[in-house]
Parts: sequence; structure tokens; C-alpha cells
Amino acid sequence: MWRGAAETSFRAAWVQETGEVYLCEHGHPADGGGTVSLLARRFGLGELHAALRGYAQVCGRAGSLAWLLERVGPVSARALAA
Repeated sequence: MWRGAAETSFRAAWVQETGEVYLCEHGHPADGGGTVSLLARRFGLGELHAALRGYAQVCGRAGSLAWLLERVGPVSARALAA
């Protein structure tokens, strides 16, 4: 779980076939949750491992979403409603 501002939390996942990384905001859609956002760049497995080295010490902590985005790039303009 990656934590953003104001108690928001997200799940991040990598799709091997496309190299895409996406974020899904936890929570009920009526409360702003359920939004799926794609990150702006694609990754091979080795690239992703290198970019996220040390994630286990950060993931779950307050502000960890910013750490993730610093390493994998911004969210693209494409956001999908779940």
C-alpha cells in the first residue's frame, strides 16, 4: 500500500505484457476511491527493480506515494474510472 496526502492509499501494479504500471486508489467510488491511473512511462522488469530498489522500507509509510512517483515518473493524462 502506498500512502498519499490526506490519508489516501493506493495499490500499484505492473502489467508484464505491456510494461505499464498503474495505481488504483483504495476506497469507495463515492468517496473518490476506485480511480485507476496509468503512469507515464513503461518498464521492463529489470528497469522496474532498479527504480524501486528500497521500496520495502518505504511502502506503507505516510508520503510513500511521492517516493514511488519520484522513481517511476508522473501519472499520465490517462486516468480510468474503475
